[in-house]
Amino acid sequence: MKRWFIAAVCLTIGLTARTVAAEGLSYPDFQSDIVIGTDASITVTERITVEFTSPHHGIFRTIPFRFTTLDGSEASIPITINSVRLDGADVPVTYTTSDTDLTAKIGDADTTITGRHVYTVSYVAQAATNFFDDHDELYWNATGTSWDAPLTNVTATVTLPVGIVDAATVETACYTGPFGSTLQNCEQTQSATTASFTAHDYLTIVVGWPVGLVTKPENFEALRSQGTVVAATGVDPIVILVFAIVGAVGLATVLILFLRWQRSNRLRKPIIPQYEPPQDVRPAEASLLVDSGGESKVISATIVDLAVRGYLRIEETTSDTWLGLGHAHSYDFVERRKPDAALRPYEHQLLEALFRQPKYPAVDGRISLRTFKVHQTKTYEAFESVTETVEKIGLERGWFAHGQGLMAMFTSMTPTGAELLWHLQGFRLFLKTAERYRLQWQEKKGIFETYLPYAMVLGVAHHWSEVLGPLVTTPPDWYRGDFSNGFSTAVLWTSLSGMSTQMSTSAVSGAASGSSGFSGGSSGGGGGGGGGGGW
Repeated sequence: MKRWFIAAVCLTIGLTARTVAAEGLSYPDFQSDIVIGTDASITVTERITVEFTSPHHGIFRTIPFRFTTLDGSEASIPITINSVRLDGADVPVTYTTSDTDLTAKIGDADTTITGRHVYTVSYVAQAATNFFDDHDELYWNATGTSWDAPLTNVTATVTLPVGIVDAATVETACYTGPFGSTLQNCEQTQSATTASFTAHDYLTIVVGWPVGLVTKPENFEALRSQGTVVAATGVDPIVILVFAIVGAVGLATVLILFLRWQRSNRLRKPIIPQYEPPQDVRPAEASLLVDSGGESKVISATIVDLAVRGYLRIEETTSDTWLGLGHAHSYDFVERRKPDAALRPYEHQLLEALFRQPKYPAVDGRISLRTFKVHQTKTYEAFESVTETVEKIGLERGWFAHGQGLMAMFTSMTPTGAELLWHLQGFRLFLKTAERYRLQWQEKKGIFETYLPYAMVLGVAHHWSEVLGPLVTTPPDWYRGDFSNGFSTAVLWTSLSGMSTQMSTSAVSGAASGSSGFSGGSSGGGGGGGGGGGW
């Protein structure tokens, strides 16, 4: 009885506080139009109708740009405010930010208004789409759950990516009520072009569609981890963004050209084909010299290299995709040999990260790549430690000169490093034009798989796999997959490329791609949200 009494008192206090906070205004209508871009961004236009029954200066709208996913990891969705209008006209806006939210305070402190007015807030949310093996998805808190008065008539319309030919391939869900509620007091309709939702409460929506219609940007993980905000008062934020981008690109271009000029001056000799990689330089180490582009490629290439050398086996399985419209590919890693003295320190670290993580140890020497997504934060920390160890090698072996602060950006590669780079460029030329040098490689046993990890970091794996096709007709013992239609090196590389992509999106990013709203979704979940009130 005592517990029920306390709960009743708390509920009464909460309702009273909400009523007081909402005194003098109501929200008779809330419309959200969402357009999904092919670059994983969304453009959101909110039309908020407010009935002021007592004088107010205006309203504020708070939009989160950083949030916690269902698995407990932190993720970000950068927000760019395009425009704010009051009854279709310009209105003073003051922007403030906290660690997680952007707040637009709309109105004039020297002016009060009453009656019914419509506020239109338009913004772009980058990296808003979530990517999964069998579908892509928008999980979006359309209204937020922190308003000072109830939302009594809510509509949300989503314009889907172009290319959907069958409405049956679109799946939707919605949730209503306070934060964490699993109530679904909402109506939903869908077609091949739009999905619409209506409710009489706070509204969170989920829309899923087949893969391939939205392109995951190369900087998706960076966007999901930084949570930047672009907003301004009196200046079009798009102009600010354009100037910022142009300035950053210009500076980056100058630095890149300068560094390339330095390196070319160090080499001072033409690039000629090299029929094997530099001695005692492994694929991950080669990536330091050729700027191969990120830890995901380093991790994936090293996994393949360790597999080729007998430390693990990669196993691919295929299953029906979401709604049965194709096939999804999943990958397991199976330990074949314990770490030994032949390994580099970072290779030992990687095997430990794969098979002996305390939070998610392998079972009987086997672990699924999907496991890394569930424990994404811990996986990222472990793999980041691997790449940090790799990065130290350049200094330890004298490939790069030591530098501090900004001067380190302009450090010239040492003569030793420049010579290795020259050798790697020649090796890349060989791999890229291998059909010209058939005599040099056709007699070397196992050359395809031995050189494949190098081709990955040098960016020529696709070509290398096609060239070697006629000579390699038997699947390697370190890879098991579906070769029912016949084995070829091109098919093998396609499978490995899929593994590398999943590794990049599921295991190497510190920011989660996002939890699916179709499994365990709730009100207030996903991106978006926030709330608002009068002032």
